[in-house]
Amino acid sequence: MVLDTQTSFFDMISFLLAIVFIVTTILSIVFIIKGGISFILSTGDDEKVKTSIHTIRYAIVGLVIVFLSILVVKVIGALFNVNFLSFLTAENLRETINTIFERVSLSFQDSSELKGVLD
Repeated sequence: MVLDTQTSFFDMISFLLAIVFIVTTILSIVFIIKGGISFILSTGDDEKVKTSIHTIRYAIVGLVIVFLSILVVKVIGALFNVNFLSFLTAENLRETINTIFERVSLSFQDSSELKGVLD
């Protein structure tokens, strides 16, 4: 379900929460990978090893916070009888991610077309 002009306020909140959860999860995974690569490339330098471990640790803490926040939002939604996480189904997440990538790729295509015109 992609947002359109007939979208309700709660659908908008649900969509924004889904986007935030997607982005923060991806960022956490990227930082875990970055910390792992940094750890491998540290070649025994204690300061680099310590920095790499901190990067991995805080990325994992961030990931845990993201998943705990999903639980908190679910509990708050249950208290007020509102499903804020309707966009956090596998089908809706896939559709949302595809929509984002399509719009981003279209914006890059549009900018490359303009570049040829403006040159």
